[in-house]
Amino acid sequence: FGFSELTETAVSASAGIFKVRTGMGAFTYGFDKYRESGFRLGLNIPFTLQDAALQAGIAAEWRHISIENYSSASALLVDAGLILHAGGGISIAGVVSNATGSAIGESREPLPVVSSVGIAWRVLSQLTLAGAAVKDNRFPVSWRMGAEYTPVPFLDLRSGAMTGPEQFNMGIGIRLHPVKTSVSVMNHPDLGWTPSVELSVML
Repeated sequence: FGFSELTETAVSASAGIFKVRTGMGAFTYGFDKYRESGFRLGLNIPFTLQDAALQAGIAAEWRHISIENYSSASALLVDAGLILHAGGGISIAGVVSNATGSAIGESREPLPVVSSVGIAWRVLSQLTLAGAAVKDNRFPVSWRMGAEYTPVPFLDLRSGAMTGPEQFNMGIGIRLHPVKTSVSVMNHPDLGWTPSVELSVML
């Protein structure tokens, strides 16, 4: 967001064990005066229904927050979600972040509980449209929409927008097996443009 001191870095890995997929990741966000860090472990279990497929996931996160000249504290959070692949190129998903309503610090400051529900529609083999409603328990509902277009098998073009506050993003993804990379930019009405880069390696 135009602040060179403010950065976010994350790394993750996942592996399949029979039909179950497990994953882990770590992240850090902020700068020397304020920093959030965390470590996550997750589990994804698929279920086959008569005319659809369902995936259920749960993740536990150990989050640490440090504020310069003040204090630091940690808390355990749990996220849970479902994805229903309903056929016809339609997928419906819902997730609750911090479903346990965890609090942090000696004062037991509540951490935000964020609920979201969304739908994705693969209109064509090369085009997917998506929309979602996201509710942070501290703020009004944020509405989000996006699109991904794949003109050639190794290239993805993406764009999206959201409310609360109004933001716009766009990016490209390149897939050259076993490497995938994405570059995007996001615009905030008050904070300006911020870039992001993602690199994935399939082993």
